Amino acid sequence: METNHKKLLSAKQGRFLEIFLIAVLMTAVMSIGMILVQASEYSGIWHLWMKQFLIGCVIAVPAGFILVPLIQRAVDYFTDLP
Repeated sequence: METNHKKLLSAKQGRFLEIFLIAVLMTAVMSIGMILVQASEYSGIWHLWMKQFLIGCVIAVPAGFILVPLIQRAVDYFTDLP
């Protein structure tokens, strides 16, 4: 079934948004998980998590834009495509 509605994003914009959201959401999950495992006291955890999350995003977002295309090319190189 094919829909004929106008897309909001171009393919390039969609790929950018996909990489950005994956980097941000994975950073959120990993940072809260690490804090919960390491924390002995949970007071002030929101402030601690927000700081770690922002630092993680500064690292993860650029890394995502570098690593994802490289990984895709490597997988494509070794994948038998029709």
